[in-house]
Amino acid sequence: MVTIIAPLFEELQFRLPLSEKRKHFIFPILITLSFILIQILDNVSWLKFSIYSTYFIFLVFIFFRKERDFKNPKIDIFGTTIFFALLHSFNYELSELNGVEYLSILLAVLPQFIGGLMLAYIRIRFGFWYGVFFHGLWNFTLISLILILFSIVGDSLIY
Repeated sequence: MVTIIAPLFEELQFRLPLSEKRKHFIFPILITLSFILIQILDNVSWLKFSIYSTYFIFLVFIFFRKERDFKNPKIDIFGTTIFFALLHSFNYELSELNGVEYLSILLAVLPQFIGGLMLAYIRIRFGFWYGVFFHGLWNFTLISLILILFSIVGDSLIY
């Protein structure tokens, strides 16, 4: 799931729109709308709902932007990367945090922001499927290291 399905969906949602072709916005918009609907139906998180809704508005904005300048796509790259990183903050338990601890979550998602920038570069320079492959490889490496570390150290890492 983490090494195949998640990278595919995340690349469809966050890197596919880094293109001048309007047809590349269909899947990102549909995926984002489905996540908004899930938040509404499951009453999961208003914060997550707000981030997905804002990302949807951002996607519509870059879709309808009259002059798409792909010689300098900074707004698209940084916008999609910021949302990619923000949504990874939900990998952590947010409900028990106070204000200062939210800053630690921002630092924790810094690798996702940097990784998102690298994946955006790969997407634009080499193509969509290279980004999916690299994203899967990135996730596989991290999960493998975590599993190896837990098998060596055991549950003492949790406490």
